[in-house]
Amino acid sequence: MSSPLTGQPWYAVSVRRHCERSVTGILRIKGYETYLASVPGDRFRPLLPGYVFVRHDEVAVARITTSEGVIRILGYGSVAAAIPEQEMHSFMTAVESGENPRVSPHLSEGDRVEIVDGPLRGCRGRILQTGSEHKFVVSIAMLQRSVSVGLRPEWMVRIEPSGHRLEEIYDVA
Repeated sequence: MSSPLTGQPWYAVSVRRHCERSVTGILRIKGYETYLASVPGDRFRPLLPGYVFVRHDEVAVARITTSEGVIRILGYGSVAAAIPEQEMHSFMTAVESGENPRVSPHLSEGDRVEIVDGPLRGCRGRILQTGSEHKFVVSIAMLQRSVSVGLRPEWMVRIEPSGHRLEEIYDVA
């Protein structure tokens, strides 16, 4: 079933700590599509404390910001900033992948990759190597937060800054 908000952009909402679940519930009751990233195996513990995501149109800002527990919708000055659809899709897919996502520092540099195989096929993000382990990192740039999951390097293809895939397998070793 498609939500009437499908096609509307996602926004990050800053909420009071420990209010993530209640704010999510309030916004759903008001008719908004929401997403609360939870720690795998502990659906009551948010992966990004203090943040929930909501899909809404531009006229809904007042109804959201006046909801109990909401601090503000993130943006630039007084303008709410939408999260790019591909970025949000990749973030949600990584969190729900079962690949044990962990919050990582936001990465400004590093090769961007597209996953061409496995449970994250079609997602784009950055690669990070920690020792002998390869991590795929998906960032919500506006929050300066990222989620990383362990991934096989043979599932990754490097992409150019323009977003075009390079047809070579990305080897980080």
